[in-house]
Amino acid sequence: MDKNSIIGFVLIGLILAGFTFFESGRARKQAELQQAQQDSLLLARASAPDSVAADAASFTAAGAASSAQIASGADEPAASGAAVQSVYRDSLLEAAHIAEPVTAVLENELVRIEF
Repeated sequence: MDKNSIIGFVLIGLILAGFTFFESGRARKQAELQQAQQDSLLLARASAPDSVAADAASFTAAGAASSAQIASGADEPAASGAAVQSVYRDSLLEAAHIAEPVTAVLENELVRIEF
């Protein structure tokens, strides 16, 4: 081994160590953001039934709403809570995830490929 090989290996090691250190910090921040989002979703879901129950009690006390309106009001937070939680952060990826699959065909006189 000559001097240039040793310097090259040391530089490669430094680059790998720096990249590992940098990515571990980003992964930790990403995990913290995801945990905060999950906590806020759980908090919103936990407080939603309490507010619906309070609204239902005030409606029945005032006699302004029927039991059918209260039942329909109880379904709305569950539906909106399901819409809030998505698989992807990017709206285009989420739309592609929800969309029906489409088959694309590439062909010539020798081969036909379907994606």
